[in-house]
Amino acid sequence: MQSFSVSVNDNDSFMCSSSDRVFDDVIGVKVCPVCHYRTNFDFVNQNFTIKRKIYDLSATYDGYYIASLKFKETIDREGIAGITFVAISREPEYFAMFVSNMVSFDTEKRKSKAEKYCSACGNYESFVGATPAFLRESPSFDLSRTDVAFGSGNAKHPLLIASECFVSLVKREKLKGLYFEQTRT
Repeated sequence: MQSFSVSVNDNDSFMCSSSDRVFDDVIGVKVCPVCHYRTNFDFVNQNFTIKRKIYDLSATYDGYYIASLKFKETIDREGIAGITFVAISREPEYFAMFVSNMVSFDTEKRKSKAEKYCSACGNYESFVGATPAFLRESPSFDLSRTDVAFGSGNAKHPLLIASECFVSLVKREKLKGLYFEQTRT
């Protein structure tokens, strides 16, 4: 069974932080006292507003996947498991999307590089070398995320990995903003 890494457009927005600091007006996000990067990656800022609202799935500059109501309704209708949508108070047509289905990324085969490990929180300052995606095994779900978060600072996020069925669904429903590249094992 083929699988595909999913790329999405940015929505020209930040959920709670720039790459190097959490915004002062965001209350409740946990930050490592040593490296100063956020440590609760499922925190949703209820005052968030999305700047570019043309995509059904997009990403913030600080690594959050944002889904449109159309995307959410499609996932719910199809019964795709392992995806959680968190409502955003100021954006009733958009949701923060979290994927719990995990697939193991082969960092050795891909020659990915982790830099500046923080022993206090267990995160790296940066993790580079995400694409093309090399997986240790084929995913078992229609939509999964990698066990590694790529990027730097507060902008790290896992790759999304899609099945052939999910790719077909996106095309059939004409969902905007998603691009696919075949993974390797």
